[in-house]
Amino acid sequence: AAAFWAAAHILRRHADDWATRVTEGLAITLTALLVVSQVRHFMTGRDLLQPFTGHAEIGLLVALGLAYSFALLRLEAVTSSVVISVGARIVLAASAAVAAIALGLTVNPFFAGDRVMGGTPFSSLIVGYLVPGVAALASARQVKSALPAKAIPVVASGGLALILAFATREVRHAFQGEIVLWSRFTSNAELYTYTAVWLIRSILFLAYGLVRQSVPARAAAALLLAVTVG
Repeated sequence: AAAFWAAAHILRRHADDWATRVTEGLAITLTALLVVSQVRHFMTGRDLLQPFTGHAEIGLLVALGLAYSFALLRLEAVTSSVVISVGARIVLAASAAVAAIALGLTVNPFFAGDRVMGGTPFSSLIVGYLVPGVAALASARQVKSALPAKAIPVVASGGLALILAFATREVRHAFQGEIVLWSRFTSNAELYTYTAVWLIRSILFLAYGLVRQSVPARAAAALLLAVTVG
């Protein structure tokens, strides 16, 4: 990956031709494969073909994917490269799709029964939901000029949803232990705690929206407050 990035930099000094674009494409692809492989190795050890994939691994991949797309968008502003521009948007779209499908359904501890490792509040939910949620909010704020106007609220809303999911799952983890599946009994104390946490989150979203003059944040605060009251 490093060799192809260096080659692309050297070639771009002379011309923006097919050789430069192919080299940039290979550099982007190899870097993405490096990130995925390193995360897989870190989470599973030597067996990269291990079939199980949990929410912590997916959350880390999503966060790094968002950071990678942000870096590519910044690089695009410097180089004006079509390949880097397309690559950044592909990585961003792939990260969003993985977050929606995997973190929302297939490895969601609430629906799929994936075990939550660690104790409250320092559990695997931090890596699985809080870190990618913060990464999505940071990306939405930092790349406003590089993405279509309609895409920014989508990325920001995804980040808010992941942060809310973290808070909700962490409450259930505190009451239920490693298994937070939806079918388990929910006590009144747990329900009251949800109400308190959601109310605090809506206040934080509202404060952020007022300080940053963010309409989506204020809208999210109003929606979450309505859900809490309901």
